[in-house]
Amino acid sequence: MPDELGADLEHDPARGVRISELRRELCDSLAGISPQQAQVVVLKDALGYSFEEIAKAVDMPVGTAKCHAHRGRNRMRERLEDRDVA
Repeated sequence: MPDELGADLEHDPARGVRISELRRELCDSLAGISPQQAQVVVLKDALGYSFEEIAKAVDMPVGTAKCHAHRGRNRMRERLEDRDVA
């Protein structure tokens, strides 16, 4: 897949710019939430861990992991929406 992405970006430089901008916005949004929330969001949404796996890996109850994911996602959404308005 990295080869396919590289080939796509080579033929569409504007897409590469959009991907870079999105990556920067996502990193900025992750930096704007608590470290625990960011950790859970990345493990769940980027790496595909289950809440049970996350709870075990970071030593927290499953309910706490779900709460961190919910609050973190909402805060990130708010930050990203604020950027779209500005």
